[in-house]
Amino acid sequence: TTIISEYLPSSSTSSDNPSAPPPSYISQSLHHLFCLLGTTYVDSFIVYFNGLLFDDQDEDDSNLVMNDFEALVEAWKELEFHYRNDRIKKLGVSEFTKNRFERFLDVVEVPPKIDQINVKGFCDLPRQMIGYAKEHDIELLTHRDPTDILPSTTFQKVLKDAKFPITSELLPRWVLKYSVLIKCREVVANKG
Repeated sequence: TTIISEYLPSSSTSSDNPSAPPPSYISQSLHHLFCLLGTTYVDSFIVYFNGLLFDDQDEDDSNLVMNDFEALVEAWKELEFHYRNDRIKKLGVSEFTKNRFERFLDVVEVPPKIDQINVKGFCDLPRQMIGYAKEHDIELLTHRDPTDILPSTTFQKVLKDAKFPITSELLPRWVLKYSVLIKCREVVANKG
């Protein structure tokens, strides 16, 4: 089972740091997934933090300010907890550059083993990133997902179409995408 968890723009509960979602969303999303699939662990969990973009030309990682970085590390600690308790077998991140990895690996205990990169804007991954991934045993995956996977207008329309009783505007906090594969055959058994 491979999981991709995405924090959405509305995930913050802080007016001081609007891009910092609480780490408890990791546990909430895992709990919901375990109930849905009737399992107690996942093979891979990849987390995407709203607003991170892969820009290998960004030498100082300037689009990730310190408050955002600290929030990212706090959420990662929650993932490490689930990893240590055998609920997640392999941890991953999304849109990490070489510079972001170097900064991140200095402060986490369990290093990411997957980096999922959006290749919408380019055809090939930068050689520097490929070399860094090989050196640190990081699996590079690519995707072409939109940066805003579930806009609030789409979410409101889904609720309305489902005739969900809404008393005020609800906003999604996180989205999970999952794929369940039959290992020996690489056949998709379930996804959502």
